[in-house]
Amino acid sequence: MIDALSPLFAGPMVAYRDLITTYAQVQAGDEASLQRVVPARDVLSPGWLAACIAAHGMQYETGPADAASHISAPDEQALLSQWSKYLLSSMVSLPLAANLLLDHQLPLELRHLSLRLGEHGVVTQLILDDAAGQGTSLPAEIESADEATRLQARFQGYLAHLEAVIERLVPHTALGPKVFWSNAAHYFVYIVGMLEEQGWVAQAAPARQLMATRILADGRRNPLYQPVSDVMDRHGERHTPRKVCCVRYRIECLGYCSNCPLSIERATARRAQTRRVDQRANSRAALIGSDLS
Repeated sequence: MIDALSPLFAGPMVAYRDLITTYAQVQAGDEASLQRVVPARDVLSPGWLAACIAAHGMQYETGPADAASHISAPDEQALLSQWSKYLLSSMVSLPLAANLLLDHQLPLELRHLSLRLGEHGVVTQLILDDAAGQGTSLPAEIESADEATRLQARFQGYLAHLEAVIERLVPHTALGPKVFWSNAAHYFVYIVGMLEEQGWVAQAAPARQLMATRILADGRRNPLYQPVSDVMDRHGERHTPRKVCCVRYRIECLGYCSNCPLSIERATARRAQTRRVDQRANSRAALIGSDLS
């Protein structure tokens, strides 16, 4: 746990208290606590990434158990997109809550970051280099600045951390960066909505402003601009599909995710009710469940 974030863990973010920790805390544990902890830049290198994706894909392979030569390997692009969700959800969720509720920015530059890899090669924990500290507070004077300057000060580092990861994912596949930014945006929208449901509407407002801003203060396109749509299907059900498909449906046993832009009409009242229940659950499994399962 990051001590500077402890005020978050008395509320709905308690399920995320161990999602990010420091290397010193990991070393203080038993020898096994250092197993499968790998520098982030290594994990995102071509060799490591290929190995992680291969391990992740084994759970989705289909075919007769006694005929290995006929086992169908999952689509590699879809696998990378699915694998990326575990890393991106970790980098979006708790850091965003810290940013909005505590005005605190975590040092998630890749050079300061290690990743714990869990079952099937997916990221289960972010580990900060002790030399990086536990982050910094946003300067109080940004509140008197104009909106563009406030958004830049609050989110510039946050977006840069995500961009550094996505830049390393893109060369590994034909998928473009928009797919990975859409994956990150899925969790961004989720966390903002969860905070608003808890009554923190004013605190979440900067994130809403960011998603409504097409061009950032530095003149670059905002990759989190309007990431979801608001539509009604033919049954009168309201949906908020993402604007860019994550291609999860290419993994046969998974099919479409709950907010797939390619399949709005398939949703039923039962699926909609399940989603509302999932969104009220305060656990990391709920955060990524509708997207990963």
